[in-house]
Amino acid sequence: MVHLRMQSARRATGVLCGLAAALVLTACGSEGQASSPAGGTGTSGPVGTRDLDGVGTVLVDTVGRTLYFTDSDTAGEIKCTAECLDLWIPAEAPGDTVDGAPVGDLSVISRPDGTKQIAFQDKPLYTFKLDSPNKPSAGHNASDTFGGVDFTWHAAVVDGAALPQQPPKQDDGGGYGRGGGY
Repeated sequence: MVHLRMQSARRATGVLCGLAAALVLTACGSEGQASSPAGGTGTSGPVGTRDLDGVGTVLVDTVGRTLYFTDSDTAGEIKCTAECLDLWIPAEAPGDTVDGAPVGDLSVISRPDGTKQIAFQDKPLYTFKLDSPNKPSAGHNASDTFGGVDFTWHAAVVDGAALPQQPPKQDDGGGYGRGGGY
């Protein structure tokens, strides 16, 4: 009888520990989720939106990573190539159109290598390798140089249909390093 009570107590403790772990993982994971315009979770297509403190409502990919654009790229002239792609990952398009997106002005463009990339108002979109759940918009207003081209990056803030026209932050000399990401 004592043996059965101990097994029941262990099972109950195991269930409670499992529930606690699930709640912790859910709470930690919720930072990386996207929300729909109605406030639900997930995306409605390859792009969703998410509210970020200090930034606003931004476009995100299907796993909730912030999407960025650079002043240096246009649909007709993509300059983020080669080593730039070590930190800035093109938002791949699932096809030739962006269906089910929560905002207008999204399109699909072709990169120099022929892959398809999502664009917002003809600006190619990227995720930033150094974003993390604790810093989901680390690339916002970042500046860097690749192949002699200067880049200033902005989170794709959706304020109506206008791209943000924010001045870039002053570079404090901090480097990007390696690692991070989701």
